[in-house]
Amino acid sequence: MATLTEKTATLPTFQRVRGMLRLLAKMISSVWAQRPAATYALHSHHLDLGYGPLYNEVLTRWQQSDYAPAVKADVAGTDHTALAQELDAQFYAGLPPYTTYVARTLFLHSLAYNDDLKGLSREHLRYACLAPELKIEFLDQARDKFLTESGYLDDRPGPLLRFQIAPNLTNLLRREAQKVDPGEVRAQLNDRIRDLFKGKTFNAVPFASDGYDVPDDDGNGKPYLVIIGYDAAEVAEVAVTVPPLVEKLFTLKSGGGEWRKKKNHVVFLLVDAARKETIHQQMIRHLALKTLQHHEGLATHQQATVQELYERSKSEAVSAIQQAYRHVLYPAKYGVEGTTVELAHSAIDLPSAAAQPGDGEKQVVRQLQAVKKLRIAGDEPDSPTYIRDRTPLKKGKITTAELREEFRRDVALPMLVGDEVFVRGLRRGIEQGEYVYQRGQLWWGKDDPPAEIKIDEQSWIFTTAYAREHDLYPRSPFKV
Repeated sequence: MATLTEKTATLPTFQRVRGMLRLLAKMISSVWAQRPAATYALHSHHLDLGYGPLYNEVLTRWQQSDYAPAVKADVAGTDHTALAQELDAQFYAGLPPYTTYVARTLFLHSLAYNDDLKGLSREHLRYACLAPELKIEFLDQARDKFLTESGYLDDRPGPLLRFQIAPNLTNLLRREAQKVDPGEVRAQLNDRIRDLFKGKTFNAVPFASDGYDVPDDDGNGKPYLVIIGYDAAEVAEVAVTVPPLVEKLFTLKSGGGEWRKKKNHVVFLLVDAARKETIHQQMIRHLALKTLQHHEGLATHQQATVQELYERSKSEAVSAIQQAYRHVLYPAKYGVEGTTVELAHSAIDLPSAAAQPGDGEKQVVRQLQAVKKLRIAGDEPDSPTYIRDRTPLKKGKITTAELREEFRRDVALPMLVGDEVFVRGLRRGIEQGEYVYQRGQLWWGKDDPPAEIKIDEQSWIFTTAYAREHDLYPRSPFKV
């Protein structure tokens, strides 16, 4: 009665004695119909707003409909389960509905005209809810759980607990995050990863699980970038190893055990073990904000805040993925220590990973260029003498097609994107007098007019020494 006379009575729409009698009559009707256990007197926690007459009395007759979203979400749902009911089902099944009692009491004490009258302290809440057969420790537990999860309790610093009309965005977001479907998180993350590392330099192969997934061909001139699923394998920066899945994909091109030939044409990108959970949580937050945009109880300024947070979460999720996928395993003569496969490791530093949000492939390209593994159009080719001594060209001759193929096989050679760097390297070797090019009747050596270099089985590269030794070049003007 003190609550009704000291708080509720301050509402202009509350009719004091008549209003009290009408409210108490409907509460008695509700209690009589439901016969809740351990009920020996009428308490404020018997204000069942899931009971139609009481709901209409409080929210309609008292003109408190602004609180309808709070009631629906936290106190009592008619066509769904409210938060208090969910917590009771989870923690107090077979016991009195402690959380519902807490929520009802808090709500009734929140209805007052003056702000300083709204709400009650933790001690007062315990006192208001106490009744025979209700355990204090359960009431305190229910209170703490409800305070943590509620989407409409006032979260501003202060001694009083009370509902507010506008939702508590922090708690609402936390609750929505708990409801996000793990399958949807996985699907959305996979979609973002696919889009993020798709580009023009590599043929992206996301989430390969078997050698069949990674072709062993020329890839139309582009190497293969194999993005390993974040839940399939990872790399710990403090103890780098080559995961068994990566070793299998690098070694075999099919599940039947056929060996991969073009090992220098494939690169692996893996997630950092310490950052795997971060991308998971960022995607949960993004999906929770997406759902929260449609929450019916948000005020106009809160809708704007949620929209801003949602838009920001898009770039934050992308940035988190780029920073997490920072481990590159690439073909090299000297691999990771302690492994038998020819794969070296390089980690993209975090500033570089975040430098160009949305272009994940670019950071991989930069890293491979930094370790002098990747050559793209415009890069300098290796010296002609190195190529001669490292490849079968050291025997004296090789077709241009076979020499180009050697760059896809030999892990000690640079990885080439397209043929521009390869052709420029041959041209430089010819101009420096190291090579001689021949196709049919066409011969091109140092000081000869330039010719077009074709990459096929009919075009040959000779070392100048071999060509002279076998009297192939320079061509004698008298030779028929």
